[in-house]
Amino acid sequence: MLRRAFWSFGHMIEAFKHCRPVLCVDGTFLIGMYKGQLLTCIGVDANDKVVPIAFAFVESENTESWLWFLSLIKRAVVCERPNVCVLHDRHKGILSAVKKLQEGRNVDVSWPDLHSRWCMRHLAANFYSQFRSKRLEDLFKKMCRQNQRCKFDEIWAMLDKLTTSHMEEVRKKPVVAREEEPRGLDPIEGEPARVTRRRKGGRSMKCFSEWIKNEPLEKWALIADTDRSRYGIMTTNLAEVYNWVLKACRSLPLTAIVECILRGTVAYLRERFQQAALVMRDPQMVYCRKMTEIIDKISAKGALHRVHFMGNQDYFFEVSVRDKGAVGMGSSTVTMECQLWPETNTYVCSCNKPKLLHIPCSHVYAARGKAGIAGTYVSPYFLKEAVMATWSGELCGWRALADFTQPPPNGPDWIPDLETKIIHWGRRKSRRIRNDMDAKEATGGEKYCLACGGGHLRKDCESYRIHRNANGTIERPIPQRKSKKN
Repeated sequence: MLRRAFWSFGHMIEAFKHCRPVLCVDGTFLIGMYKGQLLTCIGVDANDKVVPIAFAFVESENTESWLWFLSLIKRAVVCERPNVCVLHDRHKGILSAVKKLQEGRNVDVSWPDLHSRWCMRHLAANFYSQFRSKRLEDLFKKMCRQNQRCKFDEIWAMLDKLTTSHMEEVRKKPVVAREEEPRGLDPIEGEPARVTRRRKGGRSMKCFSEWIKNEPLEKWALIADTDRSRYGIMTTNLAEVYNWVLKACRSLPLTAIVECILRGTVAYLRERFQQAALVMRDPQMVYCRKMTEIIDKISAKGALHRVHFMGNQDYFFEVSVRDKGAVGMGSSTVTMECQLWPETNTYVCSCNKPKLLHIPCSHVYAARGKAGIAGTYVSPYFLKEAVMATWSGELCGWRALADFTQPPPNGPDWIPDLETKIIHWGRRKSRRIRNDMDAKEATGGEKYCLACGGGHLRKDCESYRIHRNANGTIERPIPQRKSKKN
């Protein structure tokens, strides 16, 4: 009985060695003859492009399947590479599997230096489920991306104030049937009972601080990423995009899905190798194309800063940012502190961008120009040689050997689990189920009933009925749109 299957292409495992140590994991439904899930593990190259690394067919997204998948990723992909960050959507199964791998409990492979981080976009969807405000959700996302403590604290205080007044208005409203009620965060499996009892949700929630107080800050906020494991990647969008790419082949047999992924990976290798070769032939480019654009922007911005050499023997600087303001408005001057060590090619800045993003900021480039110090100050993962090594692999097909759709003569005949077979009649629903992350629902689009013109859908309308007259014909009410005045 075929329960699960895991595979990874050898050249993609080698490509991951030249990418940032960040993996985005996600799952998507299979929509063929049998139920199941396709788990994906996606890497990120220097140009923020998708690097398909590992895949698996499993029965469902649960603790056992995620533990099995992550264990094989550790054994076959990560190996001895330290401090790898796994970015996910706060699924209960992933949280439990990560905890077991970190602690080494009842597992064959332990992963003590695994860094687990949450996707900002999925957590913002949970935020919207509680507070039902797109404006507050955007403000929460802005706070998650902040790299300066003062701005982070300012937005936190603003969210507390706005969510407090918002929840007071919600509690004043009567409970209406079929209306979306506020929904708090689900408890994490394995957390102490005293923490679970403190969790609140729904109308009893008072403010944002009460909603987020039980969630570790380093899991979702960039400012608290003190071990620098995120590399500035806040979402699992690359894994979501790759799942969208696989949407057309999820209804095919398993062997066809594997071949589809192989041919897509070959297309990635061919296209991006040609782009990397063009950059390699340009002697003026030291980094990848995207990092070159970033450096050009921060160099132009750093030329507008005012730099003061404050150190005696150390390279210590005060960098004053250009005054912000307009005619008739007050201007404010912001000053950052930078320190450079040319011997070790290291640096720090009070804006925290170099520490959190592993790339220099405009203040560092302004200080470097003032002191006349030469240095790259960019992580080696962004060099053009790293991009070239990522996409230099070769993948070959298997059609010349066999189609592998028939079992070998002396081997086992693997069959699917018959309990997962879909036996209902009719066309299976293949459209994506929309959730709170979708912009259409998050913006609260206008609802209009075709039957009575009310602010709801026709399927929820109580006055919409099918009547039969004496002749047996079906009569429906004629839709009448209400005027805006009414």
